[in-house]
Amino acid sequence: MSQEPIHATTLDDLSDVYVVATIPRPDGRRIDVSMRTLSSEEVWSIRRAIKWPKPPIRDFARVGGAVTPQYDYENEDYRNALDDANRELAFGILFASVQIETPGETVEERRAEFKRRLGQWAFNHLLEKSNQIHIPQASEVAEIAASFRPDGASGAPGDDGAQPDAEALA
Repeated sequence: MSQEPIHATTLDDLSDVYVVATIPRPDGRRIDVSMRTLSSEEVWSIRRAIKWPKPPIRDFARVGGAVTPQYDYENEDYRNALDDANRELAFGILFASVQIETPGETVEERRAEFKRRLGQWAFNHLLEKSNQIHIPQASEVAEIAASFRPDGASGAPGDDGAQPDAEALA
């Protein structure tokens, strides 16, 4: 469903966008949830607030005369800690994006309540919607890339357009 593009004239055209995500509940009813896109600064702020784990050192190797640590990225404790950090990132983005009344006196209390009470079914659906509004999909990236072609240009190599036959050129 392609719409006519608007021409951006102010930062307001590139900032907050509010959407309504309709998600199914386990009882079969559908529920509308208001969400807003986050600015890049908000996402980076959420990301910076998370304590990201460091992999343990497995060994040391001499590379070009210098001793370099070799990290164990397959370590189970490290991978579990990385999963936990990614889940915190997802909750942080959802908490900032979902426009819903959450009880608590402070932001930290409201975030903890949001995390404690949000059902797994809702988390899964809202995370999918959040990814749709915050992460460009492959088709959107292709459409943006195609927009840089001059008007009337035929295809570019690799975009399934007709290409000259190498033997015919020889």
